[in-house]
Amino acid sequence: MLIHLLANLLANLLYCLSLLADSPSATLLAPKGYHPVVCTNGQQDVEVVYGLNDLIYYTHSTDKGKTYAPAEVIDTLQDLFLVAQRRPQIASNSQTTLVLALNKAGNIFAYVKDKKTGRWTKRIKVSDQPDVAKEGFVSIAAGPGNMFYAVWNDLRGNAQNKVVGARSLDGGRTWSANQKLYQSPEGPICPCCSPSVAIEGSRVYITFRNALAGSRDIHLLTSSDGGQHFGQPQKLGTGTWKLEGCPMDGGGVAIAKPGQVVTAWRRENRIYVAEPGKPEQEVAQGGKNVALASNALGNYIIWQADGKVWAITPRHNTPVSLGMGAFPRVAALPQSAVCVWETENGLLATTL
Repeated sequence: MLIHLLANLLANLLYCLSLLADSPSATLLAPKGYHPVVCTNGQQDVEVVYGLNDLIYYTHSTDKGKTYAPAEVIDTLQDLFLVAQRRPQIASNSQTTLVLALNKAGNIFAYVKDKKTGRWTKRIKVSDQPDVAKEGFVSIAAGPGNMFYAVWNDLRGNAQNKVVGARSLDGGRTWSANQKLYQSPEGPICPCCSPSVAIEGSRVYITFRNALAGSRDIHLLTSSDGGQHFGQPQKLGTGTWKLEGCPMDGGGVAIAKPGQVVTAWRRENRIYVAEPGKPEQEVAQGGKNVALASNALGNYIIWQADGKVWAITPRHNTPVSLGMGAFPRVAALPQSAVCVWETENGLLATTL
């Protein structure tokens, strides 16, 4: 009996050591906090926003995620939305860091950091009607110059969730009138799934989960004039997900290389990657809360399953465990990517 017990303990130890050998080491970002989001400016800077109670925190790295500065408080936003994927969002370029956050009443606010001075602005209203973003989902991306585009789920007009967006040409200090981009002809879009946005030059790409013909499939909206006008949505993948409910999982969109858009998302209990107009490719079974980033090396697909965070990267074409945790997010550097996530013992970051 003792020999059998020792053999099991040894087998478990060897298995754990094999996981550690194959998994990147993680850095503790904060001992307390929730729902971190990471962005990069395309070079070596890494920036992270997260929340704790009503506080919005920010930290950054200037060495590709090896070390991080002490976190600073951007603002105290009463009733900050910080639950079930609802979280502050961040995007960055060489001039500006932009953070968006929502309160539970459904209002979106921007905070702008001038990288020359290091100072943050006071909160700036982005949603131009009160209490319309009650689902708490918003995404942002940086474009050319000092342009940013924001997209969110919005109730305006008929109390049914629709895709609404706005752009800023001055780094988030002022915003365009909010624009309704899509409303399902059958009622609301899938309300509890976050939209995602990516920008390449004058082209803006938005993914969202639609509610159409009894299915909850990911669709793509495209603008060729910097977000001023969008075409009709395009369904992604050839399969469909018949579902009478919301899976609370929006997926992600990224620019794989010039002119090539890639998306990653969940359908039923499987994770897929797909390009517009092409069949989807299954990359994993099981999991949820999919995130995506891309660079010249390939795609970084992140998700959670069985209490752990998992990754497929250009170096690992089969899933690799990054450790225990949930609600991961990822951003690409030129030759790597940085993933952040939430655990019971704090917020972690690792370079992939």
